[in-house]
Order: sequence, then C-alpha cells, then structure tokens
Amino acid sequence: MIRLETSKRYYLINLTKDLFDQWLRSKKIDKNFDNLRQLMLVEEFRQSVPHDLRTHLEDKGINTLSEAAVMSDS
Repeated sequence: MIRLETSKRYYLINLTKDLFDQWLRSKKIDKNFDNLRQLMLVEEFRQSVPHDLRTHLEDKGINTLSEAAVMSDS
C-alpha cells in the first residue's frame, strides 16, 4: 500500500470533491439524494449498454433510469 504525505492526501481528497462537484454542475444536478441516486444509476446503466445506445441516451439528455429503459427499448 502506498502511503502519501498528509498534505498530498488532503490535496487528493479536495481534488476528488472538486471534480465530483464539477461533474454534478455539468449534469445540472443539485445535491439532493434522489437526484444523485438517479444520476449514478443512469451513468451505471449507460456503461452497461453498447456504445451506440450510450451515445443515443447521452444525446437525448436522459436523466432518470426509467427514461433510459424506455428509450433503450424503443
């Protein structure tokens, strides 16, 4: 296991938080649990489908798992 200096560890934690916040802003998601949950489920769903379907879902701006499932079936 790699041991990081305390200052580097704090830097990486802060960087991770900033990148997560930036990702949420880019997806226009506020920080409530239900929206975060939907975003993470949709992202996981997108990773499990073929590339062309993933691109189609991203182009359509799908924000919920149920919308992704319906769009995938059509």
